[in-house]
Amino acid sequence: MHIENNPMFKKTPVRWLDSSIVCIAGALVMLGIALFAITGIRVAAVHPGMWLLWVPLLLLGLSTGLFLCLVIRFSRNRRSEK
Repeated sequence: MHIENNPMFKKTPVRWLDSSIVCIAGALVMLGIALFAITGIRVAAVHPGMWLLWVPLLLLGLSTGLFLCLVIRFSRNRRSEK
């Protein structure tokens, strides 16, 4: 059975995920989620049931990590456009 070198399903992907607008929007959403997580940490620290403190801490860590990834992607895209 012969495999085609250029099959129809191999189209170039649309790079809308790497656009500047999507990176900025994602970074702003992650900042909002980080602020929400900080508020959750403050609320959880006041109440005696501190066993729920891990939820906002996890949310803060994940949103901060995604924010940094988006900022790095945005800065690389800006450098490659120049």
